Amino acid sequence: MNAAHFLNDATFYEVKAFLDGAAKRIYDDYNRTRLLMFTVVKALGSEMKSPEELLHLDGDPAPKERHIDSDEIDKLRAMAKNIEKKKKCQKY
Repeated sequence: MNAAHFLNDATFYEVKAFLDGAAKRIYDDYNRTRLLMFTVVKALGSEMKSPEELLHLDGDPAPKERHIDSDEIDKLRAMAKNIEKKKKCQKY
């Protein structure tokens, strides 16, 4: 769109169509970046199943809520304690 026309003569419909197109291009760029990040992370051994798990964008559907049970919390606490022990044993 010509800048002079956009600033002086554009109707509200034309401005809205231009801004909607710009928003779609921006979303597509972010989505492309997210797919690239997902490919790299997946190649490094991640267990993610979709790019949406890596990065949520505004145009995506709302993520499902995940319930964490007490067994999983205990497992995570044990893993954290093991990491702390390993760090204390290491000498720099």
